[in-house]
Amino acid sequence: MKRTVLILCTLFALVACTGNKKAEKPELLTYKIDVSKALQIRLDYLFSSRVEYIALDDKEAYIKNIDKIVLRDEDIFILDEEEHNLLRFNRQGKFLNYCGKKGRGPGELFYPADFSVTDDLIKVKTGAKNLMSFRKNGTCSGANKLPVNALSFAYLGDKIFLYRGHNRDAEKSFRMFAYDGDTLEKYLQVPEFGMQSPFQSVSKNFSRVGAYLHLHEALNDTIYQIGPNTMAPVYKIDFGKYAIPADVLQLEDEFQMMKILNKGKYANMNTYFENDTYLIFKFHLEGRGYYFFQNKQSHKSVLAKSFKNDINYFPFGDPIALTRDNKLIVKTAPYRILDREKTLYDKEVVDEQKLDAFYRLSKNMTSYSNPVVFIYQLDF
Repeated sequence: MKRTVLILCTLFALVACTGNKKAEKPELLTYKIDVSKALQIRLDYLFSSRVEYIALDDKEAYIKNIDKIVLRDEDIFILDEEEHNLLRFNRQGKFLNYCGKKGRGPGELFYPADFSVTDDLIKVKTGAKNLMSFRKNGTCSGANKLPVNALSFAYLGDKIFLYRGHNRDAEKSFRMFAYDGDTLEKYLQVPEFGMQSPFQSVSKNFSRVGAYLHLHEALNDTIYQIGPNTMAPVYKIDFGKYAIPADVLQLEDEFQMMKILNKGKYANMNTYFENDTYLIFKFHLEGRGYYFFQNKQSHKSVLAKSFKNDINYFPFGDPIALTRDNKLIVKTAPYRILDREKTLYDKEVVDEQKLDAFYRLSKNMTSYSNPVVFIYQLDF
């Protein structure tokens, strides 16, 4: 017991930041990441024992990849960009319907980049500048033209915020816009914030935090807070000597930039989630993935260089969303479950109930199965 308490105290003392946010211009908080203090931890230091898994029906619908997932009431909405699909499942994993079909005509989707779910409608950004509306049953209820192309979007009040990415044209160097159906406002000009990388790999980069939106960009260690009329930095992630130098971010040759980053010398933050309680991100450094978890209310922090492969927990997979009620949603490929089954029985300590559940799940896996969704309740 004493050993467990000591470990937890060490974890929670790794990183802590506090500060009072102003109404529209927040105080800039800095999270200093000391990689030398990253620990190997078990999943149950972060998650409660409540773990839910959903095997998505593959008899009627095929999912190549989950690019975005939204849980709303009893529905699960999944975006698969490469397959040009937006799919709706129930919470038991049964396929219900598509929202639109692959194509370029009315009511059809062509490389859908992002979507948003309200109580009545699903809004999907597809094609160059199309924003389409669907009812839950999949019928199209209208379409609008956006003023600019966008990689992702989010609503805040009567405005839609559009993240466009980077553009080297000095006259078009704004990378985010706000649009109320009439007026187009420009935000985040490259020289203003000093981020000049053309890299655009992150597209689902908005998080809802209280009455605000937060925005994260690829290769940018600053998180921005978006209010109805203002935008300002709210967090700075300080990787110290592992931060990506400005001269690398400003390289004209994208392939040269990626070649440098792939060497693993610098910390590359590639996954970011936030809600009212938690801030979570993942970064890669020297071939290893690291997770940072911050409880913003208790100011407890965890920096983990890996999670121990605890047999009493399902495969951790890749985080894909964080819900408002503190559930971390991850996607796991079927082959990872099948590989896990091969070694599970060799362990000495096994929770029989979870082992039985794992067996029932793996028994139904095939090489063509859809990803499995795991839902972990954050609890630290």
